[in-house]
Amino acid sequence: MKKGILIILVLALSACARVEQPEPTITINNNDFEVNGDTIIIDEIRWKGLGNYPFAVGGDLACNNGSVEFYPNSLHEQDIGLPLNQIARDSFRQDNLTPNVPNNVIKPHADLSQAIKLGLMICDFNKQHMK
Repeated sequence: MKKGILIILVLALSACARVEQPEPTITINNNDFEVNGDTIIIDEIRWKGLGNYPFAVGGDLACNNGSVEFYPNSLHEQDIGLPLNQIARDSFRQDNLTPNVPNNVIKPHADLSQAIKLGLMICDFNKQHMK
């Protein structure tokens, strides 16, 4: 009798166990980046294998409607990130937004092409998963 109660209890508890869904990821050059909405977390460690890390700090790379932006870790909610591509710069100008993140978060002579490419992959990823 006790064995039957124990089995029922184990089955009941396992039925209530929450199954965690893995975070969706974007893979580029064998590096996986977890997608959190329209952002991914980047830093020198995660960037390994993608060339020189273009930023002086870690942060979030975001893409929305083709607008790629960088938000440093030290950013506060009221701060406005840095536009990285022309669509972002045009959008900021149209919305009369001025980034209040210092430009020195981008390393001197940094090549932003890989960051922009990765950012646009976020937009493509979200378009495919919203269907």
